[in-house]
Amino acid sequence: MTEERLKELEELMEWATHGPWYAKPGCSCGHNHNPEVAMLETEAIHPQLHAPPPIVWHGVPFREGEVCCIHMESEDAQFCAAARNEMPELIAEIRRLREENEKLKSAIITAAARKAARDPEAWEDFLKRLEVRTDGTGG
Repeated sequence: MTEERLKELEELMEWATHGPWYAKPGCSCGHNHNPEVAMLETEAIHPQLHAPPPIVWHGVPFREGEVCCIHMESEDAQFCAAARNEMPELIAEIRRLREENEKLKSAIITAAARKAARDPEAWEDFLKRLEVRTDGTGG
C-alpha cells in the first residue's frame, strides 16, 4: 500500500462520520425486525436529533406510506464499525513498521559495508542474495 493510498484513506476517514462507530442490534425506527439485523451508529450526539445519528440515513419502503431504515446483517454491521474504529491505528502501524523496516535495512547495509571493507567477496555475495530477496523470488 502506497503512502498516497494511506493519505486517501485518511481523507476518507476525515470526511466520514467521526467514530467510534458501533453496531446497535435492531432498528431505531420502531418496527419489529429480525433480531439478527443491526444499525451502525456513533456515540456523537447530533445537535438536532439530541441523540446519536445513524451512520446510514437512506430509507426503504416498509409498508405502504412508511419508510424504514436500511438494515444489515449484525456481523456486517460489526465489521463496518470495527473497520472505521481501527483504521487510524492500522494506518499508524503501517507507517511505524515502514520506518522500522528502513532503519533495519540501513543497519544491515551498514554492517555489510563494514564487512565488505574487510572482505570484498562477501560484499558481492551479500548484494547477490539481497537482489534475489528484493525481486520477490525469496531465494
